[in-house]
Amino acid sequence: MHIEISIRNLLALANLFVILSLSASYNHNLDESSEIFTYYGRAAEIGKHCSSYLSLASKLSPDANRGIKIKRELSFNYGDWEQEDGHATLMPFNQSNRFEHSLALKLVSFKVVDVSSVPHFENTVSLGGIMSIGISDEGSYFPSHKYFSFTKRPGLSVLKIAFEGVYLQSNENGNEHLMCLLGNTTLPVPVPEPFNYDCNGNLLDYTLIQDDQILLVLRYPQTFNLTSRVVRGEMQSLKQEGSLAYFDNVHISSQLRHYSSYQFSSELKSTSCDLYPYQQELTTHGAKSLDTGYGFCSFLGQVIQQPFDVLQNYNDRHVASKLGPFHLGKEFSSNWTQENFRLLFQILMCEEEASTNDVQTARVSAVLRAFPASSPIYAWQERTGLSGLTLFTEGTWNSATRKLCMTGCVSSVLDSEECNYQISLHFPNVFSIKQRSVMLGSIYSIKNETNTSFLPLLFDSLWRPSELKNLGLYNNPQYEQQQQRLIPLGGIGYMDQKKPLRPVLYHVYNETIYTYNNPYYNYSKVELAAANKKKNQPSKLFTFIKKLFLKYPTLVDGQDLHASFDFLSNKLNVQGISIHHQSLSNQNSRVLIRMEVLSLEISYQHETTEPEEKNLFNISLHMTFSERYFDENAVTFPYFLEGIYDSLAGDMYLIGCRKVSSNDKSSVEHGLDCLVEVKVQYPSESTRWLKFPSVEMTITSQRSKEDALHFEPITFKTSIPYDKSEQNYAFRKIFECALRLLISLAAVAIIWSQLRYMNTNEGCIPYMSLGTLSLLMFGYGAELIRTSELLFGSNEYSFRNLPYGFNGYQQALLEALQTSTRFLVLVSFLLTIKQYQKVSEVKNKPIAYYLLPAMLMINPRILASKMQDFFLMPQVIENKAWRCQVKSLRKTYYFGLTLLRLVIHFYDYIRDPLVDPFVSDGGDSFINNQVGSDFFSIFDIMIPIIMVLFACVISIQQSWNYLKPKSP
Repeated sequence: MHIEISIRNLLALANLFVILSLSASYNHNLDESSEIFTYYGRAAEIGKHCSSYLSLASKLSPDANRGIKIKRELSFNYGDWEQEDGHATLMPFNQSNRFEHSLALKLVSFKVVDVSSVPHFENTVSLGGIMSIGISDEGSYFPSHKYFSFTKRPGLSVLKIAFEGVYLQSNENGNEHLMCLLGNTTLPVPVPEPFNYDCNGNLLDYTLIQDDQILLVLRYPQTFNLTSRVVRGEMQSLKQEGSLAYFDNVHISSQLRHYSSYQFSSELKSTSCDLYPYQQELTTHGAKSLDTGYGFCSFLGQVIQQPFDVLQNYNDRHVASKLGPFHLGKEFSSNWTQENFRLLFQILMCEEEASTNDVQTARVSAVLRAFPASSPIYAWQERTGLSGLTLFTEGTWNSATRKLCMTGCVSSVLDSEECNYQISLHFPNVFSIKQRSVMLGSIYSIKNETNTSFLPLLFDSLWRPSELKNLGLYNNPQYEQQQQRLIPLGGIGYMDQKKPLRPVLYHVYNETIYTYNNPYYNYSKVELAAANKKKNQPSKLFTFIKKLFLKYPTLVDGQDLHASFDFLSNKLNVQGISIHHQSLSNQNSRVLIRMEVLSLEISYQHETTEPEEKNLFNISLHMTFSERYFDENAVTFPYFLEGIYDSLAGDMYLIGCRKVSSNDKSSVEHGLDCLVEVKVQYPSESTRWLKFPSVEMTITSQRSKEDALHFEPITFKTSIPYDKSEQNYAFRKIFECALRLLISLAAVAIIWSQLRYMNTNEGCIPYMSLGTLSLLMFGYGAELIRTSELLFGSNEYSFRNLPYGFNGYQQALLEALQTSTRFLVLVSFLLTIKQYQKVSEVKNKPIAYYLLPAMLMINPRILASKMQDFFLMPQVIENKAWRCQVKSLRKTYYFGLTLLRLVIHFYDYIRDPLVDPFVSDGGDSFINNQVGSDFFSIFDIMIPIIMVLFACVISIQQSWNYLKPKSP
């Protein structure tokens, strides 16, 4: 007996070694090829535990591709599993604190990895597979671990099981595929052992024991249609209840996928449907025209790539907690409402049908799944499990009605008599300020509608304007000859008397009409926006100066109209990090702003002879901002904007509609608050070398402060991408060098004029302050020993390679300007020494040459920037002490040098740091620039004031002392 047990153990160990070798080659995605089973040693056990199923096996028809079909059709990813209520759990799990409000998902994946060519039982196929079953709050993600059967860390527990068994076909339950398998794994049991640590050195609260007594039965329907698609399974422990390796039964659910052949129902082919009334109002102009069923299938396949937003049904708020036909599980509390969920389409089947009477149709089947809006979509896209949050649908798209009408069945029932839900999908072809969806949908009950517990569930699909091009909603430009008169049609576009409506812009040049195709858009707020612009218009003088010297984004002359409009739209798009000026020190005040142009056309709304009105554009934009810009799953706040853009002033006046929650008590139209005004000011392209290009945006509510929807004005300032950065850098470097040269030249002229004044008025020399001359002399000396730019720095920020973007002549020009400036500073230094020498000789004081080496011991930048700012302070003190009747300093001297220092300070204040546009630092460069340019220290403000005050005091002292009579 002992020998038999030993042989059995050896066989089990050999079997386990082969299975674990196979398990080691299996990864978390279940999509790579695995090693083939070379040994099937559990036939006797399979015959014992699967006998009740083997007796149901029907004869298999010959099929050379059966192995390939089994591997492809009977494998599934990310199904659901639940364990019967009991005390023996399958695995331990610890919730992670990394993800707020995350749900612990119980996921299971199974893959057939080997199909044997040798049958061990009649009418069966022997096979092997790998199962990954676990709990995760990180989404649909199982990591790959080649050498461990169980993995556990906070937020994730995964158990891998290797199975061996048989496949058969049964006539039970309306014909089904069935697999009966025995599993082998190292099972975690809640019995900790001393000195049992994981790879991170943490003490494990479980022990792994070998368990090969696991039975798995999986059932698949042989027919794949609306009500026959569910994969069900049960995994149970063959151990005696109460033993360490025993666990309560596990129930598995999944569904067939694209690899199985779907059978559309002929009974659902002629179903018709209507949208909910208020959604029908948004589709007045019809739906997107698609020529073929194939074209619709392609279009629908792109639309479902993004999830759908569930809309609040504002006609009956007391049932807002109902999520249509979906049933929330026990993991969702009573606080979950419609706004907490989104919808997505899975396992889409779309087939074009033969046309009849010029009517194109397509058959569509899909799974409609609801999921928490706070969860990332990738955690739900690949899920195949069944729950109350899934709805199986099938229906028909008709080119005549341009609607997709579908019948829905709740997954928990899947009975043809219970498929009493209607899904209506409409694809509008006209956008407006209230209609921005590429798809409008509704779900409602077909039977007992008056007694139903929920109102129609409404949903839509919002796409960013840049993404609409992928859907074919942006067309190519057209060039046509038009002779007859064109009649304007309400801002949508223009309609020829002989041609149907189409959304085009017209620009007449040499009798040729160039048409630029926008998406179909119906403008309705342009006149109101124009009135706001006129009401807030600045003075005509300021407007004239602004338009004379500043240039803003506009159409490019001589460029193809389509390319010019596209180029302008890209310039007007905004995406960047902004910060609230009221709380600059708060890290949470950063927001991500994204604003994109949806529609842009030359404005023909205002017939006027004023030339500036010819530069007005009708514009529509889509804007969102998120307060947690670093979190891709953060809630975004959408604004639908429409108004006018003035390319001469670079500003937009817009009317906005924002989505509001169901908790808002004020009356709103279909959940949109359209009493919002937005002003956007773009930076001048003429001053981008001086000012950091940023867009200023102000959002204002037009509601009274007593209204629940009122909000205080919101101001944003964010950077925008800009071109010609190298040219801007080069121009700025040359300008600053030229400015340094002019300041140095002016300083030489001013000092020379004072020196001539001293030569012609020798009586003033004794009353000149040596302290003032010393500060100037030391300041100029400090400038000369600096190795960088003189007078003021270049204020560059985060450039990688400097200088760059210079041609040979530009570099030569810079060197010439810098050399000239250094020479003029040297001249100023020598002239100041000459002044100091004259004054010291008259006062009979030695020249303080010993102080010159002190300049080398002090930071030259501090000397250059501070000494010359306060050079008049010694003169003020000495004038107070002497009370002489001599004008020792010319006004040109002290006012002139003060003015030069003010010019340097003023330029340093108004310019922004040069930022490398190719450095990505999360917006920190722009944030730092905002803080630096908008908020100065008290010293930055006080220094110019003190400088002006010193000059004024000297002027008063000299005038007052000069007029004062001499004392006897």
